[in-house]
Amino acid sequence: MKKRRILLVLVLLPLLTAPVHQKGRLAHGRVFPKSVTEIEVRPGELFSLYWRLGVVPGMDHRPVQPLADPGVLAYVGADPIPGDPEYLGDGGELYLVFKSRGRGTTELTVVNCAWCDGDIRDSYGERDTYRITVR
Repeated sequence: MKKRRILLVLVLLPLLTAPVHQKGRLAHGRVFPKSVTEIEVRPGELFSLYWRLGVVPGMDHRPVQPLADPGVLAYVGADPIPGDPEYLGDGGELYLVFKSRGRGTTELTVVNCAWCDGDIRDSYGERDTYRITVR
């Protein structure tokens, strides 16, 4: 009986102590700012990339081709948090949420302004590549 309790505690402890950030509709897991381009996580770990947004066109961040290796990384979804309308220029926050799968390394490319063209894309477009390692 005592061994079962110890085993149960050892199994549940990582789940109970793991940082889980939730501000919008999705749990965000461990949060990395958009400026971190090398990310290391454990298999099965939930994590997200975070943007603080201004009110400008083209803040529509999303993963693009080539997509990350699906055996290593799964895209869970985008969780936009609206800004405070009383503060001019507050475009809110954005979390792109992922769940790691099997061990390995993959690259993930995220762009914004997917719907923009011409001068707007050139002014506000952004393309970031992340190296995700699951150990």
